[in-house]
Amino acid sequence: MTDDQKSKLVLVEMISSVCWFLMDASWMFGLFWLAYFMATLTISTSVLLFRYTERTVSEMLVTAAMAFWAAMNVCWMVNDSKAIDWGIIAGAFFFGAGALCLVGAFFGGRSSSEVIAQIIARFRRLRLSRRDD
Repeated sequence: MTDDQKSKLVLVEMISSVCWFLMDASWMFGLFWLAYFMATLTISTSVLLFRYTERTVSEMLVTAAMAFWAAMNVCWMVNDSKAIDWGIIAGAFFFGAGALCLVGAFFGGRSSSEVIAQIIARFRRLRLSRRDD
């Protein structure tokens, strides 16, 4: 992965995290119209991460797990807002898919210590710099 790709990955992750944070805050304050808008941005940026993710099995699976986590959170929020009755069921599906991705990353990737370090690094929601040292 080039430095430019890594920099873009970190930037998109940061934008996704900020959108997610604002989505959750909007949800908490009952501003569902804003929460839905932020949910759209959160899911969009979670999907955009695949463009900059290194093309290894473990990296792709960890990125997928993050996207499923965001989708799970959105389903929970939409269910909580009473917009749909089956949001928790959909959220449970996304939880299971994300968990399977993490298991797949752990067993299908490089050495287990490398994959654990990768999972921990990718599950940080906010980064303080644009460089991933």
